[in-house]
Amino acid sequence: MEWRSEAACLEEDPELFFPIGSSAAALRQAEAAKAVCQRCPVMDECLNWALDNPAEFGIWGGTDESQRRDMRRNGSYTPPSVTSSNRPLSFEAALELSEQHYVA
Repeated sequence: MEWRSEAACLEEDPELFFPIGSSAAALRQAEAAKAVCQRCPVMDECLNWALDNPAEFGIWGGTDESQRRDMRRNGSYTPPSVTSSNRPLSFEAALELSEQHYVA
């Protein structure tokens, strides 16, 4: 896993990538983690690793558990298109959400 040394998540709190539950706060945390993935130079390698191993929990390669299950089952997961309601967060917005999660 040489690619891990280049991962954007190395600079983040690992707990950000493992939201618990389906509350609004957990969903915001997942979106913040996915925003980190979107700026990662090794996002594809991470996703491939998660699909090959398989990673059952957490955000890997910009996907959550249900997205990876769909990818494995169908073999053809297509990420949702970016709209105003699901546009990736900026780094600053992701950082703010993660700080709110850990302070609260």
